[in-house]
Amino acid sequence: MTEDTQTASAFSAPDLFYLEHRAQIEEWADLRRGASLAIDHHLRGAMSELRDHDPEWTIAGDLPQRYAGVVLAPASVDRPASVLIGAFWKPSTVMPAVRPDAPFVGIHVEPTQFEARASQTLDRIDSQDANGPHDTYKTAPPWIRWRYVVADERWWEEPNTYSQQLAGEVTALLARYGPALRSLTS
Repeated sequence: MTEDTQTASAFSAPDLFYLEHRAQIEEWADLRRGASLAIDHHLRGAMSELRDHDPEWTIAGDLPQRYAGVVLAPASVDRPASVLIGAFWKPSTVMPAVRPDAPFVGIHVEPTQFEARASQTLDRIDSQDANGPHDTYKTAPPWIRWRYVVADERWWEEPNTYSQQLAGEVTALLARYGPALRSLTS
């Protein structure tokens, strides 16, 4: 074998493909980043309908690190909210039809010592309604309930349909758990 053949055989077929087409792949990756930022902008605007929700909750300005979204916090809390209910996504990678880059709805709880009490409260609500949607939610501290809201493959052809679905999921979380969570923070 020649030295060039040995070097080439050190790379797998996918590695060689990337190396040969790197410029175009990187150009396409930049397109994805641009599309993600456009999606972020669309979702922020479209989710503004959440402003017409339960007056006991208000749009919160502070979000967990790395996330964008539209979240609600108890209106009467003067300190930084310990409970946030909303739709969350990572602005630089959001892609509604691709898990794990799809937005998700969830309940975020801080500080951690409050998490167990809030989680027990939601577990009590869920135990009273065995057929409720709670079984489709996951938990991963500090998220005591969350799930992806994955869009149809060609969601951008009717982007408001997806935005309404996302807002509807937040509204459902708020209706199911909001009163109990609000009472914990009062």
